[in-house]
Amino acid sequence: RMRQLKRQLEEAEEEASRANTYRRKLQRELEDVSENAETMNREVNVLRTKLR
Repeated sequence: RMRQLKRQLEEAEEEASRANTYRRKLQRELEDVSENAETMNREVNVLRTKLR
């Protein structure tokens, strides 16, 4: 019984670790996309200013 609980705990810890790794990956991707959107918005504003 104890070994089974230990194995379940290890599996749960591994799953939590994978979930955290995936969350960090998504967070980095979100930051990259947000940064790209900000850059594009600045470029759009510059172009709008030039068109006036």
